[in-house]
Amino acid sequence: MMQLSLSGGGIMSAYYPAESELTKRIRRLIRAVRKQLEALCK
Repeated sequence: MMQLSLSGGGIMSAYYPAESELTKRIRRLIRAVRKQLEALCK
């Protein structure tokens, strides 16, 4: 599942270079949220 979304993101960024920066920001936000959730669980 993760591999598929990553390859799909690569294809999308190839067609829309402007979107790649947006997806990077979104991924960073998701990572930050996950870290906060993990910290809260502990």
